[in-house]
Amino acid sequence: MKRHNSRQERARKRTESYRTKVCIPSSRTIRMLLLVIIFGIAIMATVITLRFYPNTEHKSPTLEQPETTLATVEALKKQELELSNQLVEDFPRDQGSINLLANVHNNHGNRAEAQKYWEQIVLLNPNNAAAYDSLARIALLKEEHAKAIQLWKKTLQIDPDMFGVHFRLARALMATGQSQQAIVALKKDLEISPKTSASYYLLGQLYLQLKDYKQAKQNFKAAIQIQHNNTEAYYGLATVCMRLEQTDEARKFMEEFKKLKTQDVRADKDRRGAYDDLKAIKSQVAQTCTEAGNIYHKHSNTQKAEQFWRKAAALDTGNIACRTNLAALYQWNNNVEQALEISEQLRMLEPDNPVRHFNVGVLNARLNKFEAAEKAFQMSRELAPQQSDSYRMLAQMYMETNRATAEALALARKAVQLEPKAENYFVLGAVLVKNNNRTEALAALKRAIELDPGNPKYRRIYELFQKRIQKEN
Repeated sequence: MKRHNSRQERARKRTESYRTKVCIPSSRTIRMLLLVIIFGIAIMATVITLRFYPNTEHKSPTLEQPETTLATVEALKKQELELSNQLVEDFPRDQGSINLLANVHNNHGNRAEAQKYWEQIVLLNPNNAAAYDSLARIALLKEEHAKAIQLWKKTLQIDPDMFGVHFRLARALMATGQSQQAIVALKKDLEISPKTSASYYLLGQLYLQLKDYKQAKQNFKAAIQIQHNNTEAYYGLATVCMRLEQTDEARKFMEEFKKLKTQDVRADKDRRGAYDDLKAIKSQVAQTCTEAGNIYHKHSNTQKAEQFWRKAAALDTGNIACRTNLAALYQWNNNVEQALEISEQLRMLEPDNPVRHFNVGVLNARLNKFEAAEKAFQMSRELAPQQSDSYRMLAQMYMETNRATAEALALARKAVQLEPKAENYFVLGAVLVKNNNRTEALAALKRAIELDPGNPKYRRIYELFQKRIQKEN
C-alpha cells in the first residue's frame, strides 16, 4: 500500500506542476494518472457492492467473548433484553428500536409486553402496516379472531400487497366460518405470490368443505406441483378422490400421504434430536445485535454500530448481514486488512456468490497481493461470466503490473462488450494508452466521457492525452 500511495502522490504532484507550468504531460504521467483513477473506480465499486457508509474514524472496541461471559441461554436472553431496552432509551421515538424491543419480548414469550410496544408504534405512526400485522398475529394466537381480522384489514388498507397478510387473514376468516371471504383473500394472496403452496392447499380445504370437489382437487394438485412433499395436500387429494369415487387415484394419493407422513415423523424426530438451544439463541441474539447496529448507524453512531456488528459476528459464525456491514464499514474507513479479513469470511459462507470473490480481489489488489487478487477475480468471472466487473479488474491489474499485456487488452474489450458502461470504456482507454494505440484510446476515453459527462477525471485524462499527441505530432 505504501508503494501504491507513493505512486499516487507522485502523480498528484506532477499533475499540479503541469497545471501551473502549462506543460505537455509525458506518456508515463498519463499512465500513472490512469492507474490512480481506475483504482479509485475499483474501490468505489467494492463499497457500493457492500453498502454505503459515511466516513468516520475507525475505533476497535473491546468486546466480551460470548463463550465465556454468556454461557447460558438465560444469560443471552437477559443481555438481548438489556440491549433492546437501551436502544429504546437512546432513541425513544425511533419505530425501528421500539419494534426490535417488541420482537425480543415476543421471542421470549412475553406477548403482553410485545403487544404494548407495537401499540406504541401505531400511536407514533398510524400508517405502520407491519405493526398492525404483528398485533393481528398476537390476536390470532390468543384466538381473538374478530380482532385479528380487523387488524389485518387495517394492515391491508395501508399496504394492500403486503406479503403473507392475505394468507393470514384467510386463516382467521376460516376460523370464524367465513369461507367465501377466505377464498377471496387466498386468491388475492396468490395474485401477489403465485408460488405459495400453502394458499392452494387452504383453497383446496375450503372447496372440500363447500363440496366443490372439482375445485378442491384442482387446488390440492396445484399445491403439490409447487411443493412436491406437501403431505397434507396428498391427504386432501385422497379424500376428494374418495368423494368422487375415483378409487384408484384415492389409493395412490393415500399411499403417497402415508409415505410422506412417515418421512415427516422421522425428520421431526431428527430435528428435535439435533436441536441445540444454545446455538439457536445465539443466532437469535446475533440478529438482534445486527439490527441494533443498523439503528445506531442510522443515527450516525458508527462506533456503537461496529460494536454490535462485531458482537453479532462473534455470536453467530454464519451471520452474513453483520459481516457485510462490517466489511463495508472497514472498506470505507480505509481499514483494508480488516475489510479483507471479514470479506474472506463472507466468501467462505457464500462460495457461489461472485460478488464475494470480486470484493476479496479488490481488497487484495489494494494490499498489492496480486496473485491472491488474480485468483479471486478469476473465480468471480467463472461464477458470473456475463458480468463485466471481473474482466475489467483483471485487465487493470495486468496493465498495472506490466504483465499479460495482450490478455489485458482482450479482457478490457470483453468488459466493454458485456457492459458498455463508462468505467469499462475508461479502463479500455487506459490499456490502449499503454499499448500506444492512440486512435482507439482517444475514442474509448471519449466514449467514457459521453457516458459519464460529470466525471472530471475522465475529461482530464482525455485532455492530457490529446495534448501529448499534439506535441508528438
